[in-house]
Amino acid sequence: MTKFRLRKPSRYIMSSNTNRSFSCVYCGVEYNPLKPDNIHTKANKYKITRNDIETTHKCNECGKVTKLYWSEQEGSN
Repeated sequence: MTKFRLRKPSRYIMSSNTNRSFSCVYCGVEYNPLKPDNIHTKANKYKITRNDIETTHKCNECGKVTKLYWSEQEGSN
């Protein structure tokens, strides 16, 4: 039996780096994540709303993937 792995479509448009650094949850190496756009600027470890955008970062040190969820800033509407 063949197993298929379904994946969410990835977003290819990335904006500039954040001015905040994060650490790999597995080995602790710091990295600067990329914001998905100029609207979703608040990074979270967990998904807060259904409008949050998931991004991933593959650690250069240990090779494991860390996920961040990006939310809109409160009061931006």
